[in-house]
Amino acid sequence: MALRLDYLARETGQNLIRNWLLSLATVLIVTVSLTLLGITVLVGIHGLDNAFKRWDGEVSFIVYMQSTATADQIAAIEKELKA
Repeated sequence: MALRLDYLARETGQNLIRNWLLSLATVLIVTVSLTLLGITVLVGIHGLDNAFKRWDGEVSFIVYMQSTATADQIAAIEKELKA
């Protein structure tokens, strides 16, 4: 197994040196991609946090009821929503 790891490391090093331009391009593309992903995640989390802060305490409901609803029914629903 150690021989295979030695072979793998040697071949990897040789190919990185032979194809240095391709290796550099690959590293740059991965770096840019991960940076953009990180920025997107941070902006998304920050945006969600701001949305939750804005909505905190400002929740409202619109309840449509039949015109035949009694005052007791309306009061019961109002009590349930406030709980």
